[in-house]
Amino acid sequence: MWPNPDPCSRVVCCHHYDQADYPTLWHLQRTLAEARRQGQCSDQLILAEHTPVYTIGRSGHASDILIPPSIPVVYSDRGGRITYHGPGQLMVYLVWDMSGHSRQVRQLVQQLEQVVQQSLAYFGITAHSNERRPGLWVGADKIAAIGLRIRQGVAYHGMAINRDPDLTAFDAIVPCGIRDAGVTSMTKLGFMTTREELEQQILHAFRAIFDVTLITTCKPSSM
Repeated sequence: MWPNPDPCSRVVCCHHYDQADYPTLWHLQRTLAEARRQGQCSDQLILAEHTPVYTIGRSGHASDILIPPSIPVVYSDRGGRITYHGPGQLMVYLVWDMSGHSRQVRQLVQQLEQVVQQSLAYFGITAHSNERRPGLWVGADKIAAIGLRIRQGVAYHGMAINRDPDLTAFDAIVPCGIRDAGVTSMTKLGFMTTREELEQQILHAFRAIFDVTLITTCKPSSM
């Protein structure tokens, strides 16, 4: 039985990592997802940054790589196509029991979009969603991507928010398989902030929108 400081709120354990390679956190998510199915842990939230990597989702194609990559390419089981992850981009992963109040996949995606939208609004950035293109947009440019996997009643993977990544890394690919849109970041838009400040807003919005109690289970660390 997991402790719940607020009996009316769902408990989510929050993990922080300074920087980790993609396969390590992917393995962690799958391990936690299996534990969640077995009732051995509560829902989980993981905040991290990755070492540079391109990931290709389940609907992705190698043809979305435009030039030979100089960094690793990982085929992932998340939804979506190809994207870039690296320093300056905040990853927000969740391991989420879909039998609770977020039963519909679309509802879960919309709530995640609201978390990012509310967080960016705090810094003065107006972002919008697009029913045909998941993620958050500023004009015609994507500032946050969302990709999930639902397996045996548990969702995992999550969001990538462009705080201050190397945007030139996206030039080597067709981001998310969308050829008629660009990619932007908080810094490119003129809103500079630290990872810690962005994380604070993400957690504040997540707590409010999902109506959960967040419990930090580990301090920031490297992997």
